[in-house]
Amino acid sequence: MIRFVFLQTHYRKPMDWTEKKAREAEVTLRKWRTLSAGVEPADSVAPAFLEALADDLNTAGAIAELHRLAADGDAAGLLAGAQTLGLLTDGMGAWAETSVDLSSHADRLVQAREIAMQTKDFSEVDRLKGAYVDAGLEVRMSKAGVELIPGPGFDPSMLENT
Repeated sequence: MIRFVFLQTHYRKPMDWTEKKAREAEVTLRKWRTLSAGVEPADSVAPAFLEALADDLNTAGAIAELHRLAADGDAAGLLAGAQTLGLLTDGMGAWAETSVDLSSHADRLVQAREIAMQTKDFSEVDRLKGAYVDAGLEVRMSKAGVELIPGPGFDPSMLENT
């Protein structure tokens, strides 16, 4: 996480470390780790990624390219580039691991949403979403389903009474 924050600043400029940047870095790295889970890195990194690094070691530009790869869903390309910078490696540390299975909580939210669609009473959906957000989860709901993503400060113990 520290590496990610520092790589976003050009080496000729002063480092700008803030708690906000650390939280944002953790959110990004968790999203990227989820996106690239079970994926093998591409055989080569994206040309735009290399061009950024070749331009006076523009790591901020290289990270911008990683954001683009993530947005495009190119998990293999994202992983190859991130690992080139020492990110998304197996040695990221315990903070990157989520040992809690969130599928049952996502299923509960899906069921509550289905009932709410029929009854037009969304109070249970709102209650569950609020509890999950309070526990440090990002809640993504779409027609395709529900995704719960651990964010900075995720506290699994707060899910016990939901």
